[in-house]
Amino acid sequence: MQILLCWSQVLIKTGPMLKPSRQSLVNSWSSPGNMCTKWWGVTCSGKGLTGINLQYTSLRGSLPAEWAALSPGLASIVLTDNDLTGTIPREWRALKQLYFIRLDGNELTGPMPAEWGELWGLSTVQLSKNRLDGTLPASWAKLNDLAELYLNDNQLTGPLPKEWARMSGLYFLRLDN
Repeated sequence: MQILLCWSQVLIKTGPMLKPSRQSLVNSWSSPGNMCTKWWGVTCSGKGLTGINLQYTSLRGSLPAEWAALSPGLASIVLTDNDLTGTIPREWRALKQLYFIRLDGNELTGPMPAEWGELWGLSTVQLSKNRLDGTLPASWAKLNDLAELYLNDNQLTGPLPKEWARMSGLYFLRLDN
């Protein structure tokens, strides 16, 4: 119960940072005791928080680095097709249970975080349709469970890192613009 309270406090603090167009989204994130039953866009299992799904909700603002404190447990983040800006938090490397993330269709900028090479459980990453730039991080070669990687419609440059040849589980890579 203590860890649920900690997670809910992080979400209560960071909810307003996402500046939803419909205030009801973060208004439901107000009572720590109700996180798993009454909070919109939050998924829980018997062990606590497992997912955040706020796709198509017109969120604005930047991705909260503070969500790194939602570990262990958070396995899925879906923030597709919002108006989120800023960089992808490298602090999220602490989310060791994360296996599915969709941040596509936003206005995210900056490089892909090299630190995410530590998220060995990632299987699906969708970062397409943003404004990410820079080169592909060689450190992501450690993501042996990564099966699907969508990076299309960004401003990435440079060749594929030779280290990526070791990504034995990768069966779908999209890089087109």
